[in-house]
Amino acid sequence: MKRILHYFCLVAAFAGMVTGAGSCDISTRQHRGDNYDPEYPDDPSRQGETVEESRDVTLKYGYGEYYGQWYNNNSDSYLIYLYEGATDSEGNFTGSAHELTLDVLLPKTGDLSIREGVYKCTDAAGQTQIFIPAYESKDENGEEYLDGSTLFIQKDSQHKAIYGITDGELIVKKTVTNLYEITARVVANGAEYNLYFKGRIDISDMTQGGQPEDIPKDVEMKDISRVVALDCGQVWEGIECTDYRDWILYFYDKDADATSEYTCVEILTEEKVKGSLPDMRLAKVVQVGNPQDFVPGVIIGGYTDEENIAWGTWYCKSGYAYYAATKGTLDIKRSGSDYTMTFDFVDEDETYGGTFKGSYTGPVEFKVDSGASNSARRSAGKFFGPRRGAAAAAHAPVRRSNRTMPKAK
Repeated sequence: MKRILHYFCLVAAFAGMVTGAGSCDISTRQHRGDNYDPEYPDDPSRQGETVEESRDVTLKYGYGEYYGQWYNNNSDSYLIYLYEGATDSEGNFTGSAHELTLDVLLPKTGDLSIREGVYKCTDAAGQTQIFIPAYESKDENGEEYLDGSTLFIQKDSQHKAIYGITDGELIVKKTVTNLYEITARVVANGAEYNLYFKGRIDISDMTQGGQPEDIPKDVEMKDISRVVALDCGQVWEGIECTDYRDWILYFYDKDADATSEYTCVEILTEEKVKGSLPDMRLAKVVQVGNPQDFVPGVIIGGYTDEENIAWGTWYCKSGYAYYAATKGTLDIKRSGSDYTMTFDFVDEDETYGGTFKGSYTGPVEFKVDSGASNSARRSAGKFFGPRRGAAAAAHAPVRRSNRTMPKAK
């Protein structure tokens, strides 16, 4: 099976580090069953020390783990991790940091997503759409640790604490681009904290060992039910062309809410193209590292940025980026208010390569990347990939406007 690593398991997701899967575990991370490996040698919460820190916090990154019927037979259990703070090459926070761990219980569906709504902090029997307060548990060696929902606070490397959450409320919303907005009011260590998060949450299925699927070498998406065209504007630097507009097209499978199966295709058009797409056939795939090729009418091949996040043209499923386009075609034809779009791509990598194709006829949802700005640009002059192990994060378009690619040398 291809060793494509999941997004949250790449320490590159932790504020720009690039290292291997062995550094996935951080000291604040909750665990289930025999996987627990506590690393709190100087945890002040066990020494009576209090770490004073802001009680209004914006969290920047998130990921999750699905454990299925952990508490009872009629519910789905999730651990959701939301955090902020820089980390070192071992995945440990280096300075001021916060991590909110939510032990979420939902009605049994197995769809690897957190539903919208209001969540209360309770462990009352028979309730779902709740998050579990902290409780003492033991690892395989009999050592006690805090399970359930917790709040980790670090002032610096020598002053940190993990507090059990005893009360609170969550409000969960989802955007049209599958980003989560979570507002949390929690009580921990006798104080009330207000935390806010907006971003992508990739959820790994731990009931299957959290591993990627065996995807066939030749993929055909036969049930595309939705297409979103995201207008990203002029996000590139280091290219000669000034008459261009960057688009990402997302082709979602009918079961994408459960499977996260989609193809993303990044293209360049003339700058004047707004609100709709003209009839066109694109047959040239260009790669980051060749800025002279970035002109209207091209497809941008699959690549990864300096944080190992996947961009460009990829086939993705279950939170993994599998095939990065190196050649292929995209045909677009408009008929009234509908479009017919057909794509056919090849990943020529000898080890990981495959093909992916699909077609769609119907309406297209046109969106503008509200986070795009000329102050946060990417460079076409340096090629980072595709790195195998890249995350399927390209359909979280907010990332493309707040990541800065290195300038061309």
